[in-house]
Parts: sequence; C-alpha cells; structure tokens
Amino acid sequence: MSNPSRDELRAALLASSIKEPKRATLEFFGQKIDLVQPPLSTIMKPVDPDKPPKTPLENSIDMLIDYACVPGTLERIYEEGDRKFLEGLPWGADMVRINRAVQSLTGLDLVTAEEELKNPLSLPATASPSE
Repeated sequence: MSNPSRDELRAALLASSIKEPKRATLEFFGQKIDLVQPPLSTIMKPVDPDKPPKTPLENSIDMLIDYACVPGTLERIYEEGDRKFLEGLPWGADMVRINRAVQSLTGLDLVTAEEELKNPLSLPATASPSE
C-alpha cells in the first residue's frame, strides 16, 4: 500500500471530526458533569511576561470555568463570577477526579513531566532538519 498524498493527508487531518474535543463525564459534588478537552490554543497560549505566572489554584479554577459543561453539550456550568465560590470548594475526591480527568484529556503525566524537568539530559534529543 502506498503512502497517502499530501491532499489526502490534508483532507483527513482537516476533517471536522478531528476538531471534536474529547470529554470525560464524572461525578462532581454529587452531580454528573462533562469536562471537555481544551484546544491547542489554550494549552500553548504564550505567557505574558508582564504578569506573574498563574498559580495551580488559578489554573484549576480556569479549567472548571472554561471546560466544565452540562453533559453532552458545550454549555458551560460556571461563569467568571463563580471564581470566589470555586476557590472555596473543599479539596477531596471530587477535585482529585477533576485533576485526573484533566491529565487524561490533555495527555499530561505530571509525575513524568516533573522528573524530566529535574533531569533534562534524560530527554530524547530532538531531530534536526536534514541538510
């Protein structure tokens, strides 16, 4: 079987089905919610050098506000005005489920990432362009 052409690859990769975010349905304080996979534009957003970096708390609340949805829809449950309420939620199994869902949806393995940051020489070398 031959390799696909550029046009075939583009057609397959630009198909609208690829743009459908993954979702995780989970129980959150006794209610079923969907957590929707964030887009590349959110994950790779440049950091503003004039602002202090966000804390883990701020990142967690942003994730809930932006990506916690009514199951089966893209209707957000929380609004920016709910930030103070969300900051006061108790830490427990519900928050652990949210964090695990985020890790699964984004493909992040925080333990491995932290280890790689401690030992950057263990990272594989990047491929260089051919000459």
